[in-house]
Amino acid sequence: MVMIESAAPHPLDGIFLDFEKKSGWTLSQQAKNILKEGLEAVHVDTLGLGDFAVAVDRAPIVHRVIDALPEFLFDLARKADKRDRVETSKRTIGGVFVLQNMRLWESLAGCTCWPV
Repeated sequence: MVMIESAAPHPLDGIFLDFEKKSGWTLSQQAKNILKEGLEAVHVDTLGLGDFAVAVDRAPIVHRVIDALPEFLFDLARKADKRDRVETSKRTIGGVFVLQNMRLWESLAGCTCWPV
């Protein structure tokens, strides 16, 4: 698959920025990439998407996934706040932590169509 670069901001960038401003945590580039690729997978994948695999219009599930992202990020921040200081001193949520908690985003979106 070839990705075409665009000057337009990614639909998740505003959510990331808002989260970082309000939470005091930053998201690593790896965490952002994982989240963006997860959203892209909902757009294009079929295996693992259940009833949505054959949906002509995936916009409803894509919107549910996007709408659930802020709550997911703030839940990650609360979980991160409970971790040992050695892990949290940089106040950065990384890709590994996102992957470890990805099922939470799935449950918040209210579907079992998650590509994880």
